[in-house]
Amino acid sequence: MKHKALLVDDDPKICESVSEILASLGHEHQQAHSQEAARALLAQGEFSYILLDLEIPVRDGGGFARLVNGENLLSEIRKMPKMRGVPVIVMTGYGSTGPSLAVRLMKKGAEDFVNKPFNGAELDQAILDAMARKDHKKLVKAVTGVEVPDTGTDRWDHDVSTPHADATATGWLTVTEAAKLLMKDVPGLDMNAAKARVSWAAGKSAFATNRAGVVVLPRTVSAPGG
Repeated sequence: MKHKALLVDDDPKICESVSEILASLGHEHQQAHSQEAARALLAQGEFSYILLDLEIPVRDGGGFARLVNGENLLSEIRKMPKMRGVPVIVMTGYGSTGPSLAVRLMKKGAEDFVNKPFNGAELDQAILDAMARKDHKKLVKAVTGVEVPDTGTDRWDHDVSTPHADATATGWLTVTEAAKLLMKDVPGLDMNAAKARVSWAAGKSAFATNRAGVVVLPRTVSAPGG
């Protein structure tokens, strides 16, 4: 199942550059060049993630592009039930001159913040990291029953020490059990791929901290097999 992005930017050169990056990653995408166009596409379809330029006009075909238009759109997206869990990566040329902007955007629910012009593979890596965190959140929810929120700087600090209702008598899930739960949340994912994701995530975990920022699985299931 291919990832599909919504690219929101009114600069043709940036859109061309990002389109090349997405094609290189093997991702599909749709473009919106204004706040209203983005709203229309968000209402019509589903997206794996959103690339959002802040300085966009309200309408296509003219109008003043303001920084706050993008911020308002970010707030709207985070309030849409269908966009829950969908990462928003903000792209802007204002990051280097306004560090407080990044903090403000993270509090509003931005997953990451990339400065323009892009430096090397910075955007590529931000997208790949966002997709990995998205899978990670789904795995946390599958294993623990706890949903990691999209907004706020403390979104990784929610205690998930209570095992999922389907956990075994030992208190946690085997790789196979966790993979089955993950498959319910990720359409098109087969058992082998689900096990691989569970094992990778478990291997990356710091088990001493039962937090949503890590996968809460015992070390005994960190290898495929279940």
